[in-house]
Amino acid sequence: MLDGFAATLGVRVTVLAELTGVRPSGGHREPAPEVVDTASLIWETRHVTRGQIGELSAYAKVLGGK
Repeated sequence: MLDGFAATLGVRVTVLAELTGVRPSGGHREPAPEVVDTASLIWETRHVTRGQIGELSAYAKVLGGK
């Protein structure tokens, strides 16, 4: 899980391990680019306003045909 949190927060696993005291998994590997992109998107959604959420929901309904 440490690898996933590090990707989401945009920090190196070693830094997060040092800060939290959690040992990284033995098979540490750099996340794939698509994982990093997805993590960045998740992190940036914290800036979305209530109005923007409404707009996104309406747009999703249009795209989904519902």
